[in-house]
Formats: sequence, structure tokens, C-alpha cells
Amino acid sequence: MRAQTAEVKFTSDRKLVEAHALEASLEEKSLEVEQKLHSADTKLAEASRKSSEIERKLEEVEARERKIQRDYVSLDNEYQMFIQN
Repeated sequence: MRAQTAEVKFTSDRKLVEAHALEASLEEKSLEVEQKLHSADTKLAEASRKSSEIERKLEEVEARERKIQRDYVSLDNEYQMFIQN
């Protein structure tokens, strides 16, 4: 009976050690995932900032393009009036 009890104790102690090792491994993996998530959040914030900057620059280019088109139409109208006289 004592041998059986000792074997059960040995087995339960071994399983407890394995459980602690598994717990430590899971904590390590959890930390890795958190680091990767933080890195992804940082990259997403940077991509969002760059996207906003590019959108602003595009709007500036489109505004300049509209002004150039208006200037061209105005200049063309003046030229047409000039050659008609």
C-alpha cells in the first residue's frame, strides 16, 4: 500500500511539475503575443499617419490641378477674345 501511495505521490508531483512548466510556457507565449500585438498597433498607427499625410497631399495636388484648369480656361478665353478683335 505504501509503494502504491508513493507511486501516486511521485506521479502527481511529476504532473504538477509538468503543469507548472506548461503554465510558464503559456505565460511566455502570452508575452510574445502581447509584444507582437503592440508592434502591430504601432505599425498600424504609423500606416494611418502616412495615409492621412498622403491624402492631404493628394487634396493639395487636386486643388492645384483645379486652379491650373481655371487659369487655362481663363487664359484661353482671353486669347479667343484677342484673336477675334
